[in-house]
Amino acid sequence: MEICSNHIDKIFVNLSHLILNKIIGCLDENIDRICFSLVCKRWFNDRDKYLIFNTDNININSNNNNDITQNHKQFKLPSYNNIFNKSIQSKTDCSLFIGATRFLFGEYDFYYDKNTDLKSIPSYISMIGSTDESTDLEYFYQILLESQSVTTLCGCHTLRYGLPKTIKKLSFSYRFNELLVKGSLPSSLEVLSFHSSFKQAIQADVLPEGLLEFNLYSIDYQSDLQPGVFPSSLKTLNLCYYKNPIKAGVLPEKLECLYYSGECTPLEDGVLPKSLKKLVNVPMTWLQAISSLPNLEIIHFFQFKKGISTFNLDLLPSSLKVLKFKQFKLIGAMPTSIKSLCIVECEFQFEEIFPETLQYHFESLQYLSDKILSIPSNVKIDKLIIEGSIDQENCSLSPPSGITSIRLDMTLDQGDGFLRIDGNDQTTLKELRLPYFDFQPRAFIPNTIEELDIGDNSLIYCLDLIKSIDSIKTLMLSKFPKIEIISPESFKTINNIIYTEESNSNIVIYRKLDDNYYLISFVIVAGFVEVVESLVFVVVVVEFVLVVFVVPVVFVESLVELVDLIMMKTLTEYVLVWCARDGSMIEINILIIK
Repeated sequence: MEICSNHIDKIFVNLSHLILNKIIGCLDENIDRICFSLVCKRWFNDRDKYLIFNTDNININSNNNNDITQNHKQFKLPSYNNIFNKSIQSKTDCSLFIGATRFLFGEYDFYYDKNTDLKSIPSYISMIGSTDESTDLEYFYQILLESQSVTTLCGCHTLRYGLPKTIKKLSFSYRFNELLVKGSLPSSLEVLSFHSSFKQAIQADVLPEGLLEFNLYSIDYQSDLQPGVFPSSLKTLNLCYYKNPIKAGVLPEKLECLYYSGECTPLEDGVLPKSLKKLVNVPMTWLQAISSLPNLEIIHFFQFKKGISTFNLDLLPSSLKVLKFKQFKLIGAMPTSIKSLCIVECEFQFEEIFPETLQYHFESLQYLSDKILSIPSNVKIDKLIIEGSIDQENCSLSPPSGITSIRLDMTLDQGDGFLRIDGNDQTTLKELRLPYFDFQPRAFIPNTIEELDIGDNSLIYCLDLIKSIDSIKTLMLSKFPKIEIISPESFKTINNIIYTEESNSNIVIYRKLDDNYYLISFVIVAGFVEVVESLVFVVVVVEFVLVVFVVPVVFVESLVELVDLIMMKTLTEYVLVWCARDGSMIEINILIIK
């Protein structure tokens, strides 16, 4: 048996570089790709022959120049320098933003303050965005017309100067309100979006044939849509602010997705094409027409109407897989074809909508309530999501057997509240997000949890709970203590720690390599100042002290310089800094590793 095992290990370790490259391509996160290369000595030694980084997760962050190697100096793994440099130089779908960029750092690759600062558009730029305040428009659209690489334009100000034939995605600025004429839009367009100021009536045959998606985000658009406005190629139509009735013949016969406003408008026969697969924010008044759609798989019901309307579930088509309700009284039986169900602010009884004579299996079940509801035995759930504010001192949850994930996006209002998760068989429960506790979490949780998300709770208050569950492999959190020393013994069994700043969605990942080393991946964003730095990967010793404090924004530039100085030291101590905008202040999180 041992000889066979060694033989299999040898085959696995000696996989060809081509196969290793294919495997790497299946890993989205660059930190996972680095960990993969550390599995064995051969994979590490041969890393230059198969390893490439996912450039979708690497922003160049170059300010007022188009140097594609701008952030190479911030990459702190010398063993992977060549791979990092090769990866970013191969990036052919970079993004460029022109205008006030301070609040957009980290979203684009290149930033220019003014149109005239840009002499030409490099061939590796595929997406351009700009602000409504842009000037020198004629100059900008002249160099844009000379480009052969730009396929996405966000914040288009005017059609007076024309657009290149390469544009596939076009989003107009919030001030755009020009009359559209035939031929003014590129024939290459696939996605088109209008925003708040647009109110010009769109005539038939103006939108190019070949358009796949049309988004009308203007609340001021009052014109009735006429037959022939939308091309027959259209697949997705977003009318999220449109409150007029839709006439017969307006929707193309091949339309698959329709987003509406929720307005309770009448619906004539034949308005909805049989090809529809997804309806979002549609009113209950459409239910009769919806019930006859044979290909419908996804519906989100919502309507602007005071009071609770009664909704008969028996009228829903049997082809449905995803269903979402908001503000209804539900009666009748839920179709057994549903795999994902979300019930928000609705009146219902589980026993009525899930009759015991039928069997249900949900991949995801989500509801909002002020109490924990008892789930019938004929309902199987893979993932359960509960929202709301629970006013119970002791909160007991008995999920059905076979459940794998529970997310409690709710608050326990009682200061000394207690959470208990039990049931006949909880061996399959692997993922759990805790509700928010007013103070220290008090909970009885099955010792099968492998991924624990403590949510908005303080890490310090959760340490005892974390240490009591020795099955945890991944810890997720969104709040760090202000000043605290955390012993690494608290995370002895944890291989993966993910910290997400909820204010700006910055993510820091700590990946355990062994008992002594972690791999850290994160980004430094220096708020609204001119300096932006990216520290991508650092190998560090596991013992650490965490300090968080607040400083005025004026000090950020010197702090960034401090990081550079510290990272150049030859000592075994590092200080890493990341920042989050908070009003007129910058919150600086400093992680001291020693």
